[in-house]
Amino acid sequence: MHEHRTATIYERLKYGQGSGSLIVEDLNCTGTEDDLDECESFPWFENSSQPPCNNHLYDVGINCRPKTPIRLVNGTKATNYSGRVEIEYEGEWGPICDMSFDANDAKVICRMLGYNTESASYHGNAYYGTGNSRAIVSNLYCLGHEQDISECNAGYTWSQIHPHCSAVNNLAVQCNTPVRVNNAWTLYLGVVEVYIRGSWRGGSGSI
Repeated sequence: MHEHRTATIYERLKYGQGSGSLIVEDLNCTGTEDDLDECESFPWFENSSQPPCNNHLYDVGINCRPKTPIRLVNGTKATNYSGRVEIEYEGEWGPICDMSFDANDAKVICRMLGYNTESASYHGNAYYGTGNSRAIVSNLYCLGHEQDISECNAGYTWSQIHPHCSAVNNLAVQCNTPVRVNNAWTLYLGVVEVYIRGSWRGGSGSI
């Protein structure tokens, strides 16, 4: 009797359920093989899977592009912390459409760039100008903890972009921490506040 190895929550159903007959089960590759049929597994044949793997609740997904080339363009000149988001696909750099974009998506993009995620914010409507090519991804949906946007779901990717996305929908992010002086007593004195996790926070001080 063969043993079942359960896929982690990350692997299982990450890209939804498949359809049709379940064939491959208990796949055990060493990583050196050139083809799946060189790996050990339960014998392959139509409907060969046994409980609990005989339904699509255990369908496994895989991400073959773990690091997406990404850059910020046309943002703050003094730093690289903000700008229009562009990613590379098939040798071409293109923007992300701002449709359905939110703070969780911005966090992932800032994390990919090695920047602070606590103050991650975003701007739509081509805030930092428009790119020279069509959008590559639209309707991005990240939970906020992912290391790369390739781990996130997206309604439209690569060649299938939302029909209403245009150059005016180019997305921009800001990864630096905004600072302000609030309740200033004079031009030079006041309460220093920083924008963290969606709100301004700080304490008394002077600059």
